[in-house]
Amino acid sequence: LDLSRAKYLAAARAAEWHALEQQYRVLNDVRMHYYRVQGHHELVQIHRDLLKSADDNVLTTRERYNVGQATRAEVHIANVALQRARLDLLREENTYRQAFEAMTALIGVAMPLMPLATELEGDLTPFDYDEALSRLMAQSPQVLAARSKLQSDRITVRRETVQPLPDVVVEAGAGRNFEVGNTVAAARVAIEVPVFDRNQGTIRQAEADFVRQQGEIRRLELLLKRDLARVYSEYLTALQHAANYRDAILPEARMAYELQLRSYAANRISWSDVLRTQQDYFMLRAEYVRNLVAWRESEVLIAGFLLHGGLMVPA
Repeated sequence: LDLSRAKYLAAARAAEWHALEQQYRVLNDVRMHYYRVQGHHELVQIHRDLLKSADDNVLTTRERYNVGQATRAEVHIANVALQRARLDLLREENTYRQAFEAMTALIGVAMPLMPLATELEGDLTPFDYDEALSRLMAQSPQVLAARSKLQSDRITVRRETVQPLPDVVVEAGAGRNFEVGNTVAAARVAIEVPVFDRNQGTIRQAEADFVRQQGEIRRLELLLKRDLARVYSEYLTALQHAANYRDAILPEARMAYELQLRSYAANRISWSDVLRTQQDYFMLRAEYVRNLVAWRESEVLIAGFLLHGGLMVPA
């Protein structure tokens, strides 16, 4: 009875780790979708700026055409660019709404479409891979649940080994014989001797389950290590790109745009050249936002033991 109790307590502990695993899946999904929504919201703003720039380019090209400085083909090309910018904005607005609805589905609460508070930008100091791997192997709910299952299997082997040991059954009782007026007593001692059934099959099954669970833990550790290597590579790449865009690329592009504006004010270049530099700057900002979203999502996965899929049926 003691072994049976210990076996089921270990199984209950494994179930608790599985419950925590599911909690991480839900929370990680909500956090990733939150940053995804925030990223698409910023991309919508950038595409609106791109649409304004494309519209300005159409007006400029038509004015140049009217004074003989542009061809009719250039006017058509500018119109095509304007329509593409409008379609890109519509696509990004649709994606933003879809991402917001997906986030509210994970939360389980209906919400109106609204801006979110937390910014995408943050501390770009990278995690250490070895520390992340050690934490994953030591604290992952998946690994801890598997180890609790192993403990349950270990106790099961001991439990089934003692199963064929017979119990001694002792019975005793007292009563009254009313015919002769005497008090009577009885006692019985019984023991079942296992001659043919020594629980061999169940013991072998329990031993096989124990060995299999040892292999399952090793398989799970290797799987998590492989997945962490992939996610960490994506995380580090996105972080490096985001840091470089923030510290070098975007300041350089912004400076180039401001210099173009000064040159235009001094009548050294045309407004079309300024617009092209402006559009390049907006596109670089969009790339920066995408890298921030990728960095945030990978960061959430690493911090959350690589767990996701909160709306899937738990294993």
